[in-house]
Amino acid sequence: MPTTRSKSKENKKQEEHLEQEEHIEQEDIFETTIMASEKQKLSGIDKLLQLMQLQSQKMEENQRETKQAMDEAKRTMDKNQEETKRAIDETQQKMGQKWMTIHTKQNKQ
Repeated sequence: MPTTRSKSKENKKQEEHLEQEEHIEQEDIFETTIMASEKQKLSGIDKLLQLMQLQSQKMEENQRETKQAMDEAKRTMDKNQEETKRAIDETQQKMGQKWMTIHTKQNKQ
């Protein structure tokens, strides 16, 4: 009977050892799965960050182009305003000269 008991104890120990190994193996699989999932999340976050950086660069480029267009429009407006002022001044000067000519002729008569 003692040999049966020792075999039974030995079998129990072997079963416990196998259960521990299975448990450790399951934990390893679980940890590996979690790590793979975390890597996927990080990869997704990296892609999102790259997309956001690209979008930010495009916005900066658009802002730069808009500023250039606005600066050009302002220069054109300033130039047109200056030309209009010059034309008005010339017209007023010509009108003044005509007025002087007319009055001079009238005074001579």
